[in-house]
Amino acid sequence: MVPDVAGWFVSTSGKRPALIQRKKGRSSFHSGRRATARTRNMEQNTIYQRILGASAELSCTIGFSMRTTPLQSNRSVRDIKKLCVFCGSSIGSRAVYQQAAIQFGSELARSGIGLVYGGSRVGLMGVLADSVLGAGGEVIGVMPRALVEKEIAHTALTHLHVVESMHERKALMADLADAFVLLPGGFGSWEEFCEVVTWSQLGMHQKPCGILNVAGYYNPLLSLTSHAVAEGFLRASHQEMVIVGDSAEDLVARLGTAPVPTEVKWVSQKQG
Repeated sequence: MVPDVAGWFVSTSGKRPALIQRKKGRSSFHSGRRATARTRNMEQNTIYQRILGASAELSCTIGFSMRTTPLQSNRSVRDIKKLCVFCGSSIGSRAVYQQAAIQFGSELARSGIGLVYGGSRVGLMGVLADSVLGAGGEVIGVMPRALVEKEIAHTALTHLHVVESMHERKALMADLADAFVLLPGGFGSWEEFCEVVTWSQLGMHQKPCGILNVAGYYNPLLSLTSHAVAEGFLRASHQEMVIVGDSAEDLVARLGTAPVPTEVKWVSQKQG
């Protein structure tokens, strides 16, 4: 179980800031000592307006948690409204990576699927966000406060959630998304994706996870998972949970029809 987290929400829509507590899918106004924290942090509003524009306002969302739920039976069609993408904050050494990010963003917008990502304007992250926005799609960013203050946040997103830590960032992205995809990236992208796959492996969510294997970039990772199966550290059924595609259209379509995992890993003294 992932603990509750709290984070600041920056909206460029011009709406008034509101302190909201979210519990069990509902929203309600909250007061008390949380409001004290809001007052203290609202003093930094000037910083975010300078970075994100004069229309940016600050509010707070509280109460994300990912609770373990019983596995449901397989279903043929999934309702994916928002998809979380993990990808590099660098552009990569070959143009094919940038082209793939552009194509994936266009496919999300064409399919009416909103993008949830790390909120950056640099690297493949920025390319992907610009592609979705350029095609008229919705883009929701989630970024730790320290990175926003370094002025690498994308300033034209539909919404930007500003949180206090990387842990809160990952938890909120997982809460907002209906599926997860890994594009080319480095340690951060791999870690984020492997964590949500692990949560699926443990039965903590039933959201599909996929890899866009651009120009064979993830062939070594896929070989490693096969090696882990052969050596007894990974079940073949869990390896098969990760959907691998070579094109944006194919991967998005397969995520929409991905089966619900039926085998959950547990950890005991006899089984790791």
